[in-house]
Amino acid sequence: MRRTVIKALAGVVGAAVLAAAGTLTVEAAAKTLEVRYRLEFGAEKDFAAPRAVKSGETFKVGVRAASAANVYLLVSKTENEYSLVLPRKASSRVRANQWVSLPGEGEAFRVDRQTGVERMYLIVSDAPVDELEDLIADGKPPDMLDESWILEVRDQYAGDGDLRRRRQAGAVALTFTVPAEPAVIVEQIVLRHQR
Repeated sequence: MRRTVIKALAGVVGAAVLAAAGTLTVEAAAKTLEVRYRLEFGAEKDFAAPRAVKSGETFKVGVRAASAANVYLLVSKTENEYSLVLPRKASSRVRANQWVSLPGEGEAFRVDRQTGVERMYLIVSDAPVDELEDLIADGKPPDMLDESWILEVRDQYAGDGDLRRRRQAGAVALTFTVPAEPAVIVEQIVLRHQR
């Protein structure tokens, strides 16, 4: 008898709550992606962008994600055109809490002779980004991508997300919280190129 009364009371209370609210919506838990990145100039591993760079100087981009993530790097070739330089053919997946230096072991980016602004887009996601994975699926990404395409990808995944940036121990720390999956950060890195 007592169980029947409790069940009936729970049903009445539940119905009253639903009637008062009109509809019942269930919100998914927010997804958070935490990433740190830095520029690595030889032994100097710090981020001071927009940092001045000189022709012939070499550098790497260091990335560390709090959880396993997919990392992509696009580098400017002209004013509004970019080349997807990483990953080439291999997986874009990196392990959690480990610094990864891009472009890889024994490689580095070299600043060309043309002065001005050097720009890159670092894209980090908790899952593969279909638009980028489709570009590398055949083993050879296109030589040039228009910047507006990159910004469309950014806008598509940004949604109602909240991106927070802060300098932290020689790196830039990014925390991106979104109400839905996947969590995708699209971060522009700018360097001033001087002779």
